[in-house]
Amino acid sequence: MKNSNLIKIHSDKRDLSEEQKLFNQLSEQIEKKKKELLKWEKCAEEYRQKHTKYFFPLKNELYECRKNLVLLFDMRLEDIDFNNGEKRKLKALTHDMCLDLLDEKYDEKVEIILKKYSKPGPKKKSILDDFFKDIASKMEENIGKWQEEMASEEEEYYESEQETKVEKEGRESMKDIYRKLAAILHPDRELDEEEKKRKTEVLQRVTAAYRDRNLTELLKIELEETKSMMNTDKLLKENTKELNQVLRNELKELREKVYLSKRYFQISFNNLKLSNLSKKKIDHLFDKKVEHTDRIVKTAKNDLENFTTNVKSLKKFIRSLEIRQRPSLEDLIFM
Repeated sequence: MKNSNLIKIHSDKRDLSEEQKLFNQLSEQIEKKKKELLKWEKCAEEYRQKHTKYFFPLKNELYECRKNLVLLFDMRLEDIDFNNGEKRKLKALTHDMCLDLLDEKYDEKVEIILKKYSKPGPKKKSILDDFFKDIASKMEENIGKWQEEMASEEEEYYESEQETKVEKEGRESMKDIYRKLAAILHPDRELDEEEKKRKTEVLQRVTAAYRDRNLTELLKIELEETKSMMNTDKLLKENTKELNQVLRNELKELREKVYLSKRYFQISFNNLKLSNLSKKKIDHLFDKKVEHTDRIVKTAKNDLENFTTNVKSLKKFIRSLEIRQRPSLEDLIFM
């Protein structure tokens, strides 16, 4: 079944020029991309609702469990006799958990505990001092060269932003359609109240489509209002080359929007390939994400209860820990 909303030049295919055939192809591609975009926008909205309903509560619950573990460890370090090795391990764990919690959300109690177990070492000259001095020196040496390059880039950018002749003509063609529709739909010229209301609503659609440079929507409205295919075909045949440029821009924008909609899910699920992305796959990965987080929450709750009531379990857990040194800023820079 053909899409009745599709704007096409309805002449015999043998009579169509290459530009007119291209117009029909671009119109079909635009309608297809609009449907795809609508599908992914709907999928993204459903995903956000599920995230809010199922995942965020688990995430908040996990945060509270980890925070209570930190408070428990801090209390146990004061009222239980640990040996030096156990103390060192538990302090390091408490310190690192505080950092992770504060990265996620600020909490005054957690910050106080972090300061308690953060021991500043003696101030010494860092190799970073020389590193940044060297960068500053090179910046001063090359600043003139960079300024010239930036000026050149700005000039190229400005030139690339200028409207081509075809794009300008396409915009003028859109303006002609807009003016024609505005004249037909002017509500002040209508005496019938119901028709006046209808024309006001349609004119709002026309204004929005012109503002967004949505040529296909303008042509659809023009077709609806004139009720004459011949008028539309005549308009298209006279301006096809210019209008094709407008359609190309519209199709490009739609493709970018579809890509960004799909990219949203790629960011949400690491290493997810865009090529075989589907709603079914997203639902499956989300369910796995919720199940995994739920297991972590249950484990954290169990640990909190166990460590609160059983000191031996806490000591056994501490002995099993391996202290891993967090990399310093210098380490991260020179990795």
